[in-house]
Amino acid sequence: MTIAYDAQEMGTIKTLMSVRGTMLPLVFLQPTFWVLIFVHNAMLGLRCTLERSPDGELVAAFNIPKMDWRAVSAVTSLLTFFIVFYGSQSYGRMQKFFGHCVGLGGTCMNWVALVKITFPADKDQQWNATRLILASMHIQYYTLNESEGGAAISEQEWHYITERNLLTKDEIALLKDYKGYKPFLPLIWAMAEVEAALLTDPETGTTVDAKDLNARFSVSDLLSNFRELAFTFRGHCGQITNWLNQPVPFPYFHVLTALLILDLLLISYAFVTMMFHAAITSCIYFVICTIFLGLKEVAVAMSNPFGDDAIDFDLEKMLAGAFKNSVAILKDQHIVAGGQLHGLTNPVTSKEARFTIDASKYEERAPSFFPKTSSAKMRTSKMEMRNSKMSSDNVTLNVAQTDNV
Repeated sequence: MTIAYDAQEMGTIKTLMSVRGTMLPLVFLQPTFWVLIFVHNAMLGLRCTLERSPDGELVAAFNIPKMDWRAVSAVTSLLTFFIVFYGSQSYGRMQKFFGHCVGLGGTCMNWVALVKITFPADKDQQWNATRLILASMHIQYYTLNESEGGAAISEQEWHYITERNLLTKDEIALLKDYKGYKPFLPLIWAMAEVEAALLTDPETGTTVDAKDLNARFSVSDLLSNFRELAFTFRGHCGQITNWLNQPVPFPYFHVLTALLILDLLLISYAFVTMMFHAAITSCIYFVICTIFLGLKEVAVAMSNPFGDDAIDFDLEKMLAGAFKNSVAILKDQHIVAGGQLHGLTNPVTSKEARFTIDASKYEERAPSFFPKTSSAKMRTSKMEMRNSKMSSDNVTLNVAQTDNV
């Protein structure tokens, strides 16, 4: 998970002494690093092997040709350009991923705000419209989590979604059988939930005929706002998925890997032929391998920040933040009525949603929900204001036409 730090407070010594969250674990766990170190030490051993000449003197058993360091520096310069360019591309991808993850959270917050002000009287409608977009966010992140084997959602993750009261078992069964883009299906359900709620009479609870065009036209503005947010949410999900499926072209990655191994082998050979002390060349080569391989491994990790690496996003923290913000909005004690904010007299229920966040998951107790309020007249007052405004506009238009005549 991402390591939070303050560059101004850490200082040089504390930064150099840090191991967790650095490139060192990424490098030291790679077999390639230890193979290169072994090859270098083997060549040092051959150089230091001595044998007795016919004259009785000790001479080198193997005559290793010397290599001009300028030849190595040319390849090293080319490698530096390749690896820096690859790192910059990977960092750009990481920032795009982060932007879309933030966009998912922001779109979810906007959706819940619209739900809150559109259906202030029915808490069940509020939660049904909210839980589905939260479920879509869970499914989006769980299908990207590398720790669970790629795109397949594990049974444990389905269990988390059920415990958080985001989907029913029947809905999960439908999602498992769904062959399309799974994060989009709960969004469709959420839009259908909102449309059904908008077409329901808040006073009688009866549903308006779906074929009634006048009824649909009366809620078209509100419904278009919900649809716009839903499609924006889907856009962020699609961008994340498609960017993951479009990495840096493999030929470039292949050339970079081949050039990296070739350059490190040339550096090793050049150090061996310089006739420096074996301990000095081993230490210097150890540092060089750590830096070059570390830059490559960090770039690879940045290109896909969804997993358990030190620089990967804390997805469970993002999900917990979206859930907390949604519950906080739905539990707000103010409603919009005639352009004014009025506080409710009855307090919010004491059964708050509780979270326990750790490195792997968060748990919550779903709210039992919120106190019932009698604000059903709000929608009626809005319709009356809209009708009165349309009547006044018609009167003004008729007067203007009379003047023109």
